[in-house]
Amino acid sequence: MHIIIGFLAALLVFTLIRYGINSGPKQRRQLAYIIAIALAASVLLLLLLTGRIHFVAAVVAAALPFAKKLPSLLRYIPLFRYLKQRIGTPNSSGSDTVSTVETSLLTMSLEHFSGKIDGEVLQGEFKGLYLTDLGTQQLFQLYQLASNRYADSLPVFDAFLQRHIGLDWRQKAIQFGYQFDELNVPSHNTEMDVTEALQVLGLSEGASKQEILDAHRKLMQKLHPDRGGSNFLAAQVNRAKDLLLEDIVSK
Repeated sequence: MHIIIGFLAALLVFTLIRYGINSGPKQRRQLAYIIAIALAASVLLLLLLTGRIHFVAAVVAAALPFAKKLPSLLRYIPLFRYLKQRIGTPNSSGSDTVSTVETSLLTMSLEHFSGKIDGEVLQGEFKGLYLTDLGTQQLFQLYQLASNRYADSLPVFDAFLQRHIGLDWRQKAIQFGYQFDELNVPSHNTEMDVTEALQVLGLSEGASKQEILDAHRKLMQKLHPDRGGSNFLAAQVNRAKDLLLEDIVSK
């Protein structure tokens, strides 16, 4: 009986999670409450059937000192990192399309609706973590690594730091003992291909001219330098639009 209940509970949870990955932000929040209630009900039912309900009070009392530290501890568990990224990232088929740019050190993502920029670390000590998981000194440490070994990652990393810390982040880095020169970023990436252009604009293969123009417009509203955005990312978006429009004309 216990095995059957546990199996059904696990099946329910993973079914709800799978559904949530393909849902909108509002549906995900509702789903989170449903999962929490389902888990709590399953645990209470199991304890009731096994006659161990009196252990709940002891477990709760023992867990209280660690409650505040739980969110920071969960991010080191691969499953929770994966769910945080997937459930926290809007569905690309809806209005909250996500653009991605991959470099040798980072996979950067940009939410069109919110303008949120984040990136998964692919190499080094912080591999598997996201930039928003790191403290200020850790970000500067990672940027130093990029400067030494992964120069292609510097423009997108610079764009993140401008958003996350501020345009004067280099001055703040000095306070932590780091000295970084200003970047000389080219106006566009001539090596971008159609696949990369689609990723930059958050589009799928076969996107129409109007879809390309709409995606470009939404991104530029978030990234244009005049609005506090990034020169590099704005140039990438412009290059992606031009390349995809050229590709449509050539077909």
